[in-house]
Amino acid sequence: MPHSAGVPGVIVWADGVDATLGGVPVMMTGPGIDYTGTTDSTTAMQAICDANPGVTIRMKNGFLKFSSITLSKGQWLDGMGWRDYRDYFGGFGNADWMVDSHSSGTVLRSTATSGNAITIADAVSSTEGSVANFILIGPGTGTSVGIAIGSSTAGVVHPRWHNVKVANFATGVKTMEVYEGSFYDLTVHGCVTPLSLYTNTNQNAFYGLDLMFNTGPAIIDSTSVVNAFYSPIAQSNAGSGFEVSGADNVWINPYFENNVGYGIDIIGDGNTIIKPKMAGTGDGINVQATADSTYLQGNFTGRLTDAGTNTIIMDPGYAGASLPANVIAGSGLVLRASDTHGNTKGAGTDVLAALTTGSYNSAMGAYAQMALTTGSFNSAMGVTAQEALTTGSGNSAMGMSAQLALTTGSNNSAMGYNAQATDGVTATIANLNRGIAIGYNAQNTASNTAVLGGTQPADRVTLCLGNYGETGSGRGGISLTNNYTNPSTNPAGGGILYSDAGSLKWRGSSGTVTTIAPA
Repeated sequence: MPHSAGVPGVIVWADGVDATLGGVPVMMTGPGIDYTGTTDSTTAMQAICDANPGVTIRMKNGFLKFSSITLSKGQWLDGMGWRDYRDYFGGFGNADWMVDSHSSGTVLRSTATSGNAITIADAVSSTEGSVANFILIGPGTGTSVGIAIGSSTAGVVHPRWHNVKVANFATGVKTMEVYEGSFYDLTVHGCVTPLSLYTNTNQNAFYGLDLMFNTGPAIIDSTSVVNAFYSPIAQSNAGSGFEVSGADNVWINPYFENNVGYGIDIIGDGNTIIKPKMAGTGDGINVQATADSTYLQGNFTGRLTDAGTNTIIMDPGYAGASLPANVIAGSGLVLRASDTHGNTKGAGTDVLAALTTGSYNSAMGAYAQMALTTGSFNSAMGVTAQEALTTGSGNSAMGMSAQLALTTGSNNSAMGYNAQATDGVTATIANLNRGIAIGYNAQNTASNTAVLGGTQPADRVTLCLGNYGETGSGRGGISLTNNYTNPSTNPAGGGILYSDAGSLKWRGSSGTVTTIAPA
């Protein structure tokens, strides 16, 4: 039970821990603590951590040499800040990491070549656990992790990190079962893997993440989702900046420079990248075949590659943006083309799924142009539109199941549900050419024909020219309104059919006007 400590506003638990402030800060000092870095301080450091659960442990300026320590029960490990000379250092194992004069402030040097230098996790229950204001430097050899936070048995919820640098480890920072954390100014340099979001690292925010001189990318595994990176930098890495298998993660205004590979290599679905700066050819965005529904905003000209089988939604973000090749503009959004042959795919399952060498096709709607392989200049809009088309060219279809059964025909146009697909009973011939069909179940059974409406009684329509629907209560046929002005000159090579005061008339090429039917 808490009790008064005799100080106004301060409540102390029975073990002496301040219950209102999370514990009175404890200094990392005393027997066995050597800030010159001459002797190993591991035993004394761990003893101080074990004796002070749930409090902030403060470190002085200087060098602390140790192997491994564990923080648990919501402890904070806090230094006095750090300084270094960035350009003096290099990759994993570079000798300059071991030169004390290159760093100052609170400097921790771990000798651990395996396991974790600092572990933040409780053995039983979820905890918080935070670090701030120090630099942690590894041995530059082995497989050790700089800071490992969380575990498979007990997660870490709402950690808060500030101004920490981790360097010269096989893995700089590794997370497991970490949720709702805030990581400010985390710097990871000279590691093999700088950051590993591993096993259910979800809903965390990284502000100003700095990745440099690393061998490989920061890795977000397939179980780690909905993390946000605000103004991260990945520069001078021997691999990509990020490799992303998880879904629904977001990068806002990232900066990529002088990397080998990509700025971000996307494997998982639904990831978002907004207004990146991509300085070189190794700093672009790669969207792999397994990734779908990737959202991009900004100018990606020359900096975007994709497998050609995925949906990428792109917003240029500003007027007059220079768009990549094979991209068409919509009202604010553009859809990334499916390949380098000028084909454009919209959202939908199996859209242009089989395309190999066809060119300049456009498809939108589930299964639209699903079987198309080598056809060109086709346009389809609607679920299953041109679904069976394989090698036909120059066809246009609008409406659900329009040109559904057409396989190899060319230069056909269809508008309406089931247009050029069926007359309600029989499917359209497979190799129709130069046909036009408009209306529900409108079907061509021969090439070089134009059809309006279906053949079934319920599907027939009246073609109304010049009026709003004067059908005489009938269905089918042609309805003509009276001419506003009758023809006064002779048509060459044909004639004109028109209605004059209700009479059907014909004016031929010689000027003869014949009344075909009276009013």
